[in-house]
Amino acid sequence: MKWLVEKMGDVKLKEMIKSMLLDMSEQVTPKFISLQVIKYAATAKAPKIHQESCTLLIQIIDEFGIGAVPLKETIDYGKVAAN
Repeated sequence: MKWLVEKMGDVKLKEMIKSMLLDMSEQVTPKFISLQVIKYAATAKAPKIHQESCTLLIQIIDEFGIGAVPLKETIDYGKVAAN
């Protein structure tokens, strides 16, 4: 999972990886995928990874609803990504 999150900053792979993670959200749970993305993106140094991770979290919320993501962790990650 760490490799996927790191590669979301790659222009050629980002759409394919985000699509795959959205599909994985349907198979496992959106909460699990969100937590994994937040976990690995919070340690990333590249701002592009933070941008794409936030975009993915927005897509998960749009598709599955706000109750499908962990609110506290998402808000905490938003603070990290904003810095």
